[in-house]
Amino acid sequence: MKVLIGGGTGFIGRAITRTLKDSGWDVWNISRSRGGANTISWGDVEKNGIPECDAVINLSGENAFTPFRRWDDQYRNVVIQSRMNTTRLLADSIAASSRPPKAWVATSAEGYYPVSRDQEFTEYSEVDCSNLKDDFFRQLCVQWEDSGRLPGDCPTRHSIIRVGLVLGRDGGILNQLWYQYKMGMGGPVGGGDYHFCWIHIQDMARMYQFAIECDNVSGVLNGTAPGCVLQREFAQALGAAMYRPALLPTPGLVMKLLLGSERGEYVLKGKQVLPQRVQDLGFKFNYPDITSCLTDLVK
Repeated sequence: MKVLIGGGTGFIGRAITRTLKDSGWDVWNISRSRGGANTISWGDVEKNGIPECDAVINLSGENAFTPFRRWDDQYRNVVIQSRMNTTRLLADSIAASSRPPKAWVATSAEGYYPVSRDQEFTEYSEVDCSNLKDDFFRQLCVQWEDSGRLPGDCPTRHSIIRVGLVLGRDGGILNQLWYQYKMGMGGPVGGGDYHFCWIHIQDMARMYQFAIECDNVSGVLNGTAPGCVLQREFAQALGAAMYRPALLPTPGLVMKLLLGSERGEYVLKGKQVLPQRVQDLGFKFNYPDITSCLTDLVK
């Protein structure tokens, strides 16, 4: 079985690659330039389409939350185009293929759902996407998902995984927080009374595998764990797992200085996104709660 992964060298992509190789998949990566074994370039896809394969996954996209990077129109455009262009290219190539893959898994984010302190959102939730001109991240997710849609006569199964905060030792937010907590300087951010939708990196990789291997899976899947917590509860759990205090608060102003006002506000508001449909389809989490997740990652 052969799978083609766009963005396979990133944090999530590396985990998916390991998981699929362990299960016997022949994994090919799409990169900016051709080089190394099992690698083709985006230029190759643009010129020749996708090679014959059983599944395609796309994870490509510029990190929207790089600290200290100026959040201006140029950077916003890079964030948008890096997602939409690669997703659309793969969707168009699948639709044009004489032997299209069985499965196509595109990536989105939990930012598709509106900010709410009280409401729970699952894949079944109906949300209003008609007026998003003042909400960059929701608008981004809607456009991102639309760019990957296939024509109705294409036989390929299309899934969209709306990814939350992925926790792992070699990338993502946990990697950024590691030494702060190791020195006993961790704690709630901006009061910590907002939802923190997380998922263990292994469960994230397994969900992508689930989406490409299970014939009954298509449509939206929430890439978050069922045990959503408040940010202050995450801080307490990480401190406990590392045997360190987690009492030192970080003011919300610091986040806004690091990320800019718009991104800082987005991080500090949160939402409760739960993986109901993916579990109804048969996916089982190895790390459904924050304690088991962080205990595994810090051991």
